[in-house]
Amino acid sequence: MEQLRDRIKAERKRLKLTQGQLAELVDKTMGQSFISNLETGLREETPFIAELANALGVDAYWLKTGKGNRLGPCQELSEEEKLLLTAFPLLERDTRETWMWQAKKSIDAYEASKQNAAQPEFPPGVQENTSPAFPPVPQQASSGMDGIETATTADNVQGVSQ
Repeated sequence: MEQLRDRIKAERKRLKLTQGQLAELVDKTMGQSFISNLETGLREETPFIAELANALGVDAYWLKTGKGNRLGPCQELSEEEKLLLTAFPLLERDTRETWMWQAKKSIDAYEASKQNAAQPEFPPGVQENTSPAFPPVPQQASSGMDGIETATTADNVQGVSQ
């Protein structure tokens, strides 16, 4: 569907709505002629895109541009996801709050794991070497002359304190 008018008309017909019924769903004061003007192309744009999209059950960006998915980015839900969305408003308030807390906790953990995956982890005793030409250098503990334990590299056996 190339134009806004085609998308509006097709979605209205899919829902088996008259132009008047759609107009009333969009705005109680809107008349049937407004929808007619959109569908015939007499009116090519509207400030009511979000309201039209909501009334038609489609994504506003898709309705306006014809790009993207008709139902938006979350159009394909699994049966489990649909069940959760259906059940959520029926749950007791404390159960909903617990679910929301758990969801936020899971999202935070996922985001942290993505961040950690981007940064290499070094095993204990290995320090990061910022020079790309050399691999990480293991650390060894040794006692200095004053009996204080200091860290030295495996290759540096002179006992120089750091």
